[in-house]
Amino acid sequence: MDAGGDKPVEALGLEQEINPFLGYRSIRLTLSRPELLKDQLRALLRASGMVSPGLVRIMVPMISGIEEMVAVKKIFEEIKEELESKDVLFDPYIPLGIMIEVPSAVQLAHLLIHECDFFSIGTNDLIQYTLAVDRNNEKVAKFYEPLHPAVLASIQHVATVGEQAGKPVSICGELAGDPFLAPLLIGFGVTRLSMTPSNIPQVKEVILNTSYSEAKKLAEEVLRNPYVDEIRRIIDFYHQKVQQNL
Repeated sequence: MDAGGDKPVEALGLEQEINPFLGYRSIRLTLSRPELLKDQLRALLRASGMVSPGLVRIMVPMISGIEEMVAVKKIFEEIKEELESKDVLFDPYIPLGIMIEVPSAVQLAHLLIHECDFFSIGTNDLIQYTLAVDRNNEKVAKFYEPLHPAVLASIQHVATVGEQAGKPVSICGELAGDPFLAPLLIGFGVTRLSMTPSNIPQVKEVILNTSYSEAKKLAEEVLRNPYVDEIRRIIDFYHQKVQQNL
């Protein structure tokens, strides 16, 4: 449950905060109130026993360091033992993943990958935390730039860590549903894209016309360039070449 901060849940009785994006939210909230975390994990595990294996996956939001994930896994194992003692069916191999949306998680990706089964990069928050830009503040909206080299380097780094470990890396957030960026994300090594259903046809069409080797070349060229406008031009030129070859 990614609750608290900018996502208020009235039933939790949380106080308003001056800076909710940096506040009492997500895993910080549920680890300090473990009964909330236990209820969620218990419900998800029970649900996993009612469907085919692999259909339920659990993702932990707002992880910033190893200690948080270790604490979650400890509670997770306790709930598994509790359900086993009551003969409750559940998927014993249910995947447990991490939402990468904090710069510290990007830096520790090579360590965090050993504590989970998959990564999902939450680009909306990752952009605002990396660039120190409130994405809801119109006065600084121009600084919220998905194509900023630091943002792209972070995505590429996390994807590479996942690829080397043989674990899937997905993208969620507005970037995932942008057909303009799909070849670049594929070139970075991202294996899954999570988007609103209305974006699927366009993104799917672009992917079907994308050569993986060309996408890798695109990613390499983009990562060598420090200028946002030039990066946008490089991606645009890639799409023009694809259209000419159709």
